Amino acid sequence: MNKHKKWCIGFLGIMLVSLFTMGFAIYSIDPYQIYNFNNPSKEFMESRSLYIQRYLAAGFAKNLDYETILVGSSMSENMTVNKMDEAFDTKSAKLSISGGTPYEIKNVLKKAISTGKVKNAIVCVDGYMYKNEIDFHRTPYPEYLYDNNPFNDLRYLLNLVIFKDAVQLYTNNKSTPEGFDINNLYLDNPNTIYSYDRVLDGYEVLIYSDIRDNTLENDFKRMLSFPEDNENYILMQKNFEANLLSIIKDNPDVNFKLYYPPNSILYWNRTVGGDQHLRLLRFKQYMYETLREYPNVEIYDFQDVKEITFNLEYYKDSSHYSKEVCDKLIERMATKTDLLTDDNYLQKIENLSNQLQNATLKEIREYSKKWVREIAKRFLFLFYKY
Repeated sequence: MNKHKKWCIGFLGIMLVSLFTMGFAIYSIDPYQIYNFNNPSKEFMESRSLYIQRYLAAGFAKNLDYETILVGSSMSENMTVNKMDEAFDTKSAKLSISGGTPYEIKNVLKKAISTGKVKNAIVCVDGYMYKNEIDFHRTPYPEYLYDNNPFNDLRYLLNLVIFKDAVQLYTNNKSTPEGFDINNLYLDNPNTIYSYDRVLDGYEVLIYSDIRDNTLENDFKRMLSFPEDNENYILMQKNFEANLLSIIKDNPDVNFKLYYPPNSILYWNRTVGGDQHLRLLRFKQYMYETLREYPNVEIYDFQDVKEITFNLEYYKDSSHYSKEVCDKLIERMATKTDLLTDDNYLQKIENLSNQLQNATLKEIREYSKKWVREIAKRFLFLFYKY
């Protein structure tokens, strides 16, 4: 009996020492910056998956130095800290999470605001994400890292997967000590191809203007009369009210800049089935009319900016656009171009509706190739000049 008792005590002792060693290693190396920003290696950061972004966002929110934050889905990933700092004369941090749902974005905002550092929040509003349940999130999701309870962080410190990541980070920092440039966080790979041909490769959706029933009323008028009792529309409203709106209401001292990302016109072409586009457009109207009473909110709508959304040379697929476009969006926000007002918010929705209703592949090609022709003209000018 004594021998058995000693074996149990010994086994327990080994387990406790092992857990303590694991926890101490994770705390010291801290691969996801939960306790401090330790400038992880370039190789380690560039190998992260979209799920790991959910860990990093919590750590960055707590430990980076900033007064302005950018929060959003992959539609915000190609924005750079330097460009935001310059355009808005601020110190910013990018807290984007690929595929970020409204619930996840709310938690990032809440975590960052709880630090007392946030003066301004730039939020990408990806309307398509609001069709999910209020608390929908990707898995695995470290929800415990978004509260301010240090005790449940044991799930981070005693996590075998994170321990392996800590070992990898330690090894990378030893073999490749080059630090990571936080300005380049989550940018597309330099080899990413943005082009008209790339976007259309495999695109099999029929163009709306070719198949639309011309006996229907104008789509903008149909949007204005979209049924308020539509189940999916009600779900979008509830999602917005429980997540983004609740954060805005609770933080009147934070200035919010919300923006609708300029998905290509072909993205909108995919939404016409079941009149999803009418619901998305109606949701934009609802959001503006709900938020215009809040003096700390500005909303920017880039979705009818035709020189961007029809130019497929800016896109790698029908939704995702380049850093060049993100730079343009920051500049347009800095000069308050495309800022919604009572005078223009419906007009911009109507613009988009009409663009979608009338767009043709020929017109899209013209906008896309016009960009290429301009580059060629500039090259020829320089050639002949010299």
